[in-house]
Amino acid sequence: MSWLDRVKQTMEKAAGEAEEVAAVGKLKMEIRNLSGKMRDALTTIGAKVYDLHESGKSFSADIDALCKAADRLAAEIKAKEAEATKLKMG
Repeated sequence: MSWLDRVKQTMEKAAGEAEEVAAVGKLKMEIRNLSGKMRDALTTIGAKVYDLHESGKSFSADIDALCKAADRLAAEIKAKEAEATKLKMG
């Protein structure tokens, strides 16, 4: 095999590897985009479940516990907001 043939073979191999890296990179970007859309969908589902909880809908014990934890967080947020308003006025 001549020197030129070896250079050509090396360049072809490098081009193939570069295409593979580009394809993997594209797939990883698509996976990140889909994962973001999945997080958004799950957030929306959670918000709808919590809205139903606030309107009195009952759920299984594990969902009910999560909603009650969210209730406690909402109460803490309101308390901190009231405290911040009081400090601004004081």
